[in-house]
Amino acid sequence: MKKLVTTGLRGGLLSLPSILVAALLVFMPNLRAQQNCVMSCPPMDPPVEISLSSACHDVVTAGLIGVVAVGCTGELTVDILVNGVSIGDEIDADMIGQTFMVIVSNPASGQSCMSMIKVVDKQAPLVNCPDDVTFECTTDLSLYNPFYPGDISDCSEFELSIDDDLVSSGQCVGNIISVYDRTYTIQDAYDNITVCNQTIALKKASLTDVVFPPSLTGPNALNCSPPPDTMPEATGYPKVHGSNILNGSVCNLSAVYNDLIFPHCSGSYVIQRTWTVIDWCNNNQSSTSMQVIEVVDHTPPVVAAPADLTVSTANTGCTADVLLPPAQISIDCSDSYSVRMEGPFGTIHSNGGLVTGLPKGVHRIIYKATNDCGLEGKDTMYLTVQDLVPPTPVCVQFVAIPVNQTGTVLVPVSVFNGGSADNCSTVYFKARRMTTPSDDSCLNPGNPNNQFDDFIQLCCADIPNNNVMVIFRVYDQPTVPGPVSDTYLQGHFNDCMVQVQVQDKLPPQLICPSNITVSCQFPYTEQNLNVFGKVVLAEEDRDQICVDDPAGPNGPDIYCLGQDGLATDNCNVEVEELDPVININNCGAGTITRTFQATDAGGLQTTCQQVITVVNYNLFSEYDITWPEDLTTTNICEVGSLDPEDLQMPYREPILADGPCDLVGATHHDDLFEFSGPDQACFKILRTWTVIDWCQLNTPTIGKWTHIQVIKVMNTTPPQIDFIADRSECSFDPNCGGVTLDFDARAEDDCSSDASLTWKYFVDLQNNNTFDYVSGEITGGVIHFSHNLPIGSHRIVYTVWDRCGNSSTEEQSVTIKSCKAPSAKCIHGLSTNLMAMDTDGDGTADWGMVNLQAQMFDAGSSQPCGNTITFAFSADPADDSRVFDCGDVGEQEVELWVIDQNGLTDFCVTTVEIQDNNHICPPDQGGTGIIAGNISVPGSGQLTGAMVYLDGSNLTGIPSGLNGHFVFPSMPLGGTYVVRPEREGDARNGVTTLDLVKIQKHLLGLETFTTPYQLIAADVNNSSSISAIDIIQLRKLILGFYDVFPSNKSWRFIEKGHVFPDPTNPWASPWPETYSIIPFSANMNDVDFDAVKIGDLNHSASLQAGNGDMIIPRSGLTCEIEYTVHPQPDGLTDRIDIYMRNPEIYSAIQFTFGWDQTSFKMLDWSPGEAFTSDDFRMPEAPDQNASMAGFTIDGWKGDKLLLASLWVDHTAAHGYPFQLFLNPAPTMPLAFTPDADAPVNVQLVRNTPAVASMDNRPNPFNDMTTIRMESQRDEDAMLRVFETGGKCVMTRKVTLVQGENEFVVRKSELKGAGIYMYEIESDFQYSTNRMIIVD
Repeated sequence: MKKLVTTGLRGGLLSLPSILVAALLVFMPNLRAQQNCVMSCPPMDPPVEISLSSACHDVVTAGLIGVVAVGCTGELTVDILVNGVSIGDEIDADMIGQTFMVIVSNPASGQSCMSMIKVVDKQAPLVNCPDDVTFECTTDLSLYNPFYPGDISDCSEFELSIDDDLVSSGQCVGNIISVYDRTYTIQDAYDNITVCNQTIALKKASLTDVVFPPSLTGPNALNCSPPPDTMPEATGYPKVHGSNILNGSVCNLSAVYNDLIFPHCSGSYVIQRTWTVIDWCNNNQSSTSMQVIEVVDHTPPVVAAPADLTVSTANTGCTADVLLPPAQISIDCSDSYSVRMEGPFGTIHSNGGLVTGLPKGVHRIIYKATNDCGLEGKDTMYLTVQDLVPPTPVCVQFVAIPVNQTGTVLVPVSVFNGGSADNCSTVYFKARRMTTPSDDSCLNPGNPNNQFDDFIQLCCADIPNNNVMVIFRVYDQPTVPGPVSDTYLQGHFNDCMVQVQVQDKLPPQLICPSNITVSCQFPYTEQNLNVFGKVVLAEEDRDQICVDDPAGPNGPDIYCLGQDGLATDNCNVEVEELDPVININNCGAGTITRTFQATDAGGLQTTCQQVITVVNYNLFSEYDITWPEDLTTTNICEVGSLDPEDLQMPYREPILADGPCDLVGATHHDDLFEFSGPDQACFKILRTWTVIDWCQLNTPTIGKWTHIQVIKVMNTTPPQIDFIADRSECSFDPNCGGVTLDFDARAEDDCSSDASLTWKYFVDLQNNNTFDYVSGEITGGVIHFSHNLPIGSHRIVYTVWDRCGNSSTEEQSVTIKSCKAPSAKCIHGLSTNLMAMDTDGDGTADWGMVNLQAQMFDAGSSQPCGNTITFAFSADPADDSRVFDCGDVGEQEVELWVIDQNGLTDFCVTTVEIQDNNHICPPDQGGTGIIAGNISVPGSGQLTGAMVYLDGSNLTGIPSGLNGHFVFPSMPLGGTYVVRPEREGDARNGVTTLDLVKIQKHLLGLETFTTPYQLIAADVNNSSSISAIDIIQLRKLILGFYDVFPSNKSWRFIEKGHVFPDPTNPWASPWPETYSIIPFSANMNDVDFDAVKIGDLNHSASLQAGNGDMIIPRSGLTCEIEYTVHPQPDGLTDRIDIYMRNPEIYSAIQFTFGWDQTSFKMLDWSPGEAFTSDDFRMPEAPDQNASMAGFTIDGWKGDKLLLASLWVDHTAAHGYPFQLFLNPAPTMPLAFTPDADAPVNVQLVRNTPAVASMDNRPNPFNDMTTIRMESQRDEDAMLRVFETGGKCVMTRKVTLVQGENEFVVRKSELKGAGIYMYEIESDFQYSTNRMIIVD
């Protein structure tokens, strides 16, 4: 670029005159040198507008400015001046709106001129306009902006405005519900505008896209306080593509709901909200879902027990009667509650009140409040009962006490007791003398202050002062040994007075150690009997007898049981212990008698005995026995393998928790019972265990316990009969007699030997469902027999039983045919006259025709054995008539074929003379022609049994033959006819749930139909379209709601040569279902039709006449339908759960099932979670069966799939078990896999729930017990407890985990003491046991 350089000029911005002068000075030499170059610039005002291009950066040329140059050579340069300084010849976006001076020069001539330019923006924004789009109908278009950075470019700032114009809305044709024309306006800062138009289409919503609101149950249930908002705004609306279906409608969907409210308890209820979403664009199809909303009271009553309380016992007895105050109760949602108190008195159903007979001690009293929702709150108070009543002293009024050999006597105060007592506890004694003699020898050395003591001291010095008054004090609390003050245990004593006469008797005094009782486990020997006490010579040496008994009455402890003995005398005394007498039995119990002898110096003797009683405080009881558990096994078939030594714990033998002082043994006796019922054990052992404790065996009921262990061997597997093929045999007996055939059958069983299998066979002659012969019982794994069967179709039924009563039955079809061919006899010399016909309707006979039946030529044809015979003109039985016309005048040869019921044939040849006695045939005898054709099913084969009519003739319809071929008798040429095929009466032929799957996949676009024949077959309701209505009608046909299509024919026909204009829309124009012949001018042997079976999308329909809707499974699989019978606690009803095993293998299932409705009345039923009531047809009358037809597109999951549950009532008294059976009609038992069209056989299997190990400990119990159960899997279950009469008194939902489970049951939950049965039942497990509650 060239820049204008100026020199000698001062200042920044030059004025226009100065610039002109400068320019003239600079370019004057050139001007003079080149007078031939003339340049002309536009005027300075107004400036020339130069618009930027879309690049926003341009080079300004002389041409853009509008400079005119004449006679100038070379280029013209442009300089843009800013403050007089050239910035080159380029402009950009920053210069828009500014005015600049420019100098245009011709360097070659030196000529130049000046002008003014203004940079402007007249270029509209460049925009990459978006393509038309289609969105879901819930799309918020206000958030949709299709432009990305770089899609819009301009030299200045720009604004984007969007305007949406609704073109159409609510259209139900096609897949679009609404269309918008969107206009994008992009305007830059200089008002240049670019406009883009875009069409936005919104797709219809589908019911399959609807997401229903979830149920609010269990952990998600609503709390009743504060009252929750249960309106859909809070609990959820149905959504489609994330948008709520609010206020009734979204897109083409409308949502309504209906609430059913079921109160549970005060403040708690369940709302069953049924949502229905309707697609008003699709024949108001709807989808329904139930939302369950639980409003639950989670808050138990708040209980505030009274403050702790202390009371005293009564004056008589050691108990207290207390009036308990009430607790304060506050509740949340419930309107009512009940209060009970639990304590040592048991349970009292009141809030406070009088409690009697409370023993001394501290008692915990629990106040419990239960609202009507079953929630319980509790609080505790403590009641202390104390003994504040002093004891009652009873003194021996007079006591004579001799001094001992030392002249003194230390008297224990107990000798002064004359029967003192206390209202509630043991009494304790102390005493003191009222006066003290002067002789210090009479003072107790240990009690110099004459305080109350355990002993008083007497001596010879007291004798002159007889009687000695003694204060005898009785305490009701244990006292410390030794003297105590007068105020000791104040409030807990009383006194009485005793007169003591002191005597002096010389024989020694001997007191034996106290008699005591110890446990049989106390360690002692004959050499250490001093542990039971000794005899001492001084009172102060007497000790209490305390033993460390490891098995005392209250367990291991140290027990103080009495005192040592004492021997005294005036003089010295010696004490000797004689040999003990030990009488201890084998159980370690009995007595030890110790004899002590005291001898003084004079030889006077005194003896005494101490008796030590040895007992067993912990007698063996039934609680120390763990009986072997009942055993149910399916894999042991021999009794000898069930001896105790062959079994593992806990089934082997009782576990005895006996002690060292017990002599316990166990034995058993077995009783064997065999059964034959299908739901019973194969055999049962009642093993009676007897446990005896010989240390207690005094009577038959003490020391002896029995228990019956039930061992059941279950086997529900029936014997397997080898395949028995059907037979078809010929009889060549000239007298048409039968045939004696040899039969044999073979079976084997998993738990029975061949020798223990029992057979019977039944012969049903002529297959009339009546057994004409029933064999006796035959034993063995293989049976052979012979039987004479007459000509006909017969049925042989084989039944075999194993030793467990399981049976299997197989049927064999035996057909005896007479294989003597029939004999044909013809009538010869027949003649007939043609009948007049008016073929052109002018009232004048112009043709003759006669129709002859094959039987007319019979001269007594027969079959020797009387088989039914038919007559035809060929080997085809349908070819039984011939039409002769003017073209046949004269003698014609015919064949008379005789065909018997077994297909055996014979024929004879004869002639018939066709006469035209009425001269009605034209002279040229115009002749007749044949009309014939074929009917085929595209992709399958030839259709037989279709009736083909020839409208325009007097002929009746003729059936298409085995190869789909039909042919009419000869017809006069020149006539007008319409050939019309039909086939009805077999609507279910080839229709299965697999066809439902295929239509659904087509609707979802997963596997669309590719031929017009498939589309016609799928249009079940004849609406010229395919929709969910077709699925509904087809499913109802499968289930037996009706036997014909409500608005369509069973078969549709298309003239063979028809070409569909649009194969994807065969309804775009009518297709010809007949063939018109106008006129009949020559033989026509190609009047062919294509046939379409409505509803059959996989070509499974039978094309043979008379085969009905029979479809034969061709897969090697067997779909097992399992049902489990759950007896209910009332013993009168059953719940039957019906499952499909291995559901992930299959995509469709259908079958008809039934039961003995005279013995079991259905009370209710419900479909499984994966199905709806539309998938079933339940019986409405006793002669109806139930049907099921279900399918899936997304696949089924799990090991088993619940199809349905039934509840039935026992209406008969015979006691037979409930049993389901399959029925072939109206819904054939078939299943289908996702990857194959071949049907799978369906088999019904009865399942018995597994019996789980379960017990409860402790048992019996008086407060609570823990139920322990070993579960085989994770699942929900029900715990129920029953009275012995069968009434259910408690039901609780529990969750089982694989392995050991524990559940606590409290006495307060039941009805008090007694025997109860309890059970835990789930879908796969069942166990029962009993519990005992004692007071």
